[in-house]
Amino acid sequence: MMVIFDSSSDWLLIEGADCETCKGEKYYYEFSAYYSAFSGEIVERKFGTIIHLQGMKVTDQVCLVATTVCVNPYPFFLITD
Repeated sequence: MMVIFDSSSDWLLIEGADCETCKGEKYYYEFSAYYSAFSGEIVERKFGTIIHLQGMKVTDQVCLVATTVCVNPYPFFLITD
């Protein structure tokens, strides 16, 4: 999955497989051996007055450059809507 990390944001945002309104590549947590949800609680994130996302704070192993550099656990925001 290719993502762009915005250094001015406090979380990496990833579109989850359960997000019906998401249009990019989706993340399927059930295929990961390292996935973990912080609490499973759905929370809302707002960016300005236009972008409102729902999702949950999770961790998983995140690898850069085809698994040559990995961070485990890495926290990110899993978008559900």
